[in-house]
Amino acid sequence: RNNNFTISINDIKTWCTKYPNNFELYLSSSEYLYVAYINNNNGEYLDLALSYINKAINQYIPEYSEIISLNDLHSGVAEIYLMQEKYDLAKEYAESNNVYGSEVLLAKCDLALKKYDDALKRSSDIYLKSVSDIMNISIIQIMVLLKKKKIQESYDLINWSIQFIKSVMKDNDLFKNLLCPFIYLKSTSERLLDISSEESIKLLKEISLTSLNNPFISETKSLKYYFGTTDPVVLIDSNIENIFKEIIKQTSKDDIHYQTLIDIYNEIFEGGRNE
Repeated sequence: RNNNFTISINDIKTWCTKYPNNFELYLSSSEYLYVAYINNNNGEYLDLALSYINKAINQYIPEYSEIISLNDLHSGVAEIYLMQEKYDLAKEYAESNNVYGSEVLLAKCDLALKKYDDALKRSSDIYLKSVSDIMNISIIQIMVLLKKKKIQESYDLINWSIQFIKSVMKDNDLFKNLLCPFIYLKSTSERLLDISSEESIKLLKEISLTSLNNPFISETKSLKYYFGTTDPVVLIDSNIENIFKEIIKQTSKDDIHYQTLIDIYNEIFEGGRNE
């Protein structure tokens, strides 16, 4: 409370010797020493931190999961190896212990080991995965809003997601594929809001054409599912043509863009909608 609390290395050694079976003491000591090293650049701190975190790992039981995960402990070991400039050891440890979320750490290792191409590939993969994760979270949130019938809020989030993807898309086909479920949601949401958007029609055509050879998995449920129909239409498909057919099926024939959708479908897939 007085902001003058300090711990000496000898204090830590004494406590850890006196209480050799105290998991939380080992955990706290390793964290304290890790920070102390950053502030003091004393290699002994890192050596001790490594020793204590390994002892914590040896004493770990599932009951400690609310305090810290075993994965976090393994990640801490790899980080200490990295700070000790033992790059090969850090990489080997992270891989052998299947440390989840270690991609950034491994990219640092590759860079330090002058494996520049490997570092670039790993960093690119991290970037792609991060964008995909953000979009997955966005879709989940959109579904929650739709289920609560907050159509305008959902529509705003859909538009933000589309703009986000377009801002990172450039010429990457993967990002173009990420757009597909959002365009589907945008076009159906607009009908609930009585909006007719030329932009949606344009994007539907553009994205459909670029995605024909790059199928994606969509778990997007029809909006009918969220509004109490007894016969829900559930769309779980990797085929862009089927997705497009579902969009048309949900569109009213009175919609000013209904025929445009039919024309686009016929142009892209060279067939009618007789079925």
